Amino acid sequence: MGQKQIDSGRTQTELFAGYSFRIGEIMNESKLALEQLSKNERENAQNNCLEREKGQVSQLRTVSISGLTGYQYSVEGCYIDYTETIVSFKDKIYRISQLYVGDVEDQGKYKETTNQILSTLRFES
Repeated sequence: MGQKQIDSGRTQTELFAGYSFRIGEIMNESKLALEQLSKNERENAQNNCLEREKGQVSQLRTVSISGLTGYQYSVEGCYIDYTETIVSFKDKIYRISQLYVGDVEDQGKYKETTNQILSTLRFES
C-alpha cells in the first residue's frame, strides 16, 4: 500500500495501484498445441471481458521470451488491465501474467516495469 492509497482512504487489500507479475503452469490435459491453447486462452479472456465490461482484447501475437517462441495478448478496459504471455518449456506450458492498475500517469510506469521483468526472464536447463 502506497501513500496515494493511504491519502485516498482506500486501504483494502485489493490491488488499487501497482503491478503484479506471476508465472504459473497451465494444466494442458487435452494436450493442445501451444498456439491453439493460446488462442483458447485469448478467446476466454475476450468472452469474459465482453460479457462483463466493454474493454478490448488485442490480437494474439507471436513473441520470443528467452529464445522461446510464445504467444501474447493484452486486455484493457476490463476489471483490470493485463498482458498474458504463454510459452512452452520442457514439455510444460506456462502463463506469464502482467497486471497493472492505477492512475493513468502511474499505470504506464507499472506496465513498463512488468515489461522489463518479462525481458529479463531466462529459461535454462
